[in-house]
Amino acid sequence: YSITAADFDGNGYSDIIVGSLSENVFLFKSRPIIDVRSTLKPNKKSLKLDENERSVSIDFCFSFNERSNSMKENIMINFNITLDGMRRGRPRVSFVRDEDHTVFSDDISLELSKEECVRDVKFYLRKQGQYDDKLSPIDVRLTWDLSSARSRRAESAGLVPILDSLDGSSQTIQIEVENNCGPDLICKSNLQSSAEFQMGVKDLNGTFEWTSSEKKLNRKQKRSLTTFTLGREELIGFLVTSRNNKDDAHEASFTVRYPKHVLYHGYEKIDEDRTNVKCFKEQSDNAIRNR
Repeated sequence: YSITAADFDGNGYSDIIVGSLSENVFLFKSRPIIDVRSTLKPNKKSLKLDENERSVSIDFCFSFNERSNSMKENIMINFNITLDGMRRGRPRVSFVRDEDHTVFSDDISLELSKEECVRDVKFYLRKQGQYDDKLSPIDVRLTWDLSSARSRRAESAGLVPILDSLDGSSQTIQIEVENNCGPDLICKSNLQSSAEFQMGVKDLNGTFEWTSSEKKLNRKQKRSLTTFTLGREELIGFLVTSRNNKDDAHEASFTVRYPKHVLYHGYEKIDEDRTNVKCFKEQSDNAIRNR
């Protein structure tokens, strides 16, 4: 056997030729290596939840070089922009208003050492109430590949260019969410909550009247327990009062768990104008979760 390395096709890369005792010779050609460079720039670095124009425009550009400087043909790359894809849950932004359209894909032709740009690609923040996460930044991820990129010479020679694996093929930026928590975007809330059981009994007009439940001291456990008399209460209530005199307490929540023989009826907001509370029943573990 014999092995020889040399540039047999004149493309600036070392090829390998292998000879054998069977009088056969095998030629292994090296593929051109391409370095792709990208820039990704938004028109703003943060989004306000209460803005009328809740959108961001981004510009992104590509250019490429080839290691041996022997490749003069254009290449075609495919790129994808993915929004808010590094977190669980429903995406908070979309390329189409109020729709689940979080991926933008296209092809772009690149000329050697010349920058090509795509400008003013706009995406929108969803309406409040369509998402819960108001704290973590929104990531914008740009990826690309050469799966459909072939120069005329590479096609005729059967050689497909490859990306430099050390350079990577992605770029990510983050758009901060301004959430009324000061210039550092760190929420410092002072949320205080209290809760008590109540009993609901129908009056003569059929309207439920709510009163505080009785408490009895449990000497063994050294704490007061709420007691209910079977047949007296038609509804058992749980009154929660929350106050916050500092930054918004985004994503704060509490859970009420109840025995299986207690049936969930519903909830009511006492102060509709000032509260933005969601209440829902979890089917799996007999719990009511408030957020």
